[in-house]
Amino acid sequence: MPVTTNTSARRVGTRGRARLRVPHVPARAVPSVAANAATVSAQRGGGPSDFALYGCSCGASFDAPVSACVDCPACGGAQDW
Repeated sequence: MPVTTNTSARRVGTRGRARLRVPHVPARAVPSVAANAATVSAQRGGGPSDFALYGCSCGASFDAPVSACVDCPACGGAQDW
């Protein structure tokens, strides 16, 4: 019986049978198309919106820049969160 040598695999004996063991090569992670589309959409969107809708106890609703303390334009009351 001729003997051959293979440098990338080796024979392992198991109960009288020989089997070929090939080294495992991990697969590369490929980003999904949906993740890439979401990233591109977010980049084209112009960044986050820094305005919020506030509702005052006087009944007025208004948009204002996000802040820890915003004054109501109708009554001047503070809108602390």
